[in-house]
Amino acid sequence: MVADFENAAFSLGIDEISDPVKTEYGYHIIKVTDKKEAKEATFEENKDSIYKVLFDQKISEEYSAWLTEKTEEYKIERSLS
Repeated sequence: MVADFENAAFSLGIDEISDPVKTEYGYHIIKVTDKKEAKEATFEENKDSIYKVLFDQKISEEYSAWLTEKTEEYKIERSLS
């Protein structure tokens, strides 16, 4: 998080709305609807989401390599009529 955004967000109480906050990404109005106690992330609790991210990255890499290989292997003509 950008520091200005983080400072504004974490200084609000539940159901409070911030004044406009300017960051390098634009202007933001923040509304806090709930707060949860911070806890340390563990591998066991996050392994499914980690697996999905890594799997999606690998699929993307492999597909890109496969497509490049097939494009070079076959003569592909593109024409618009």
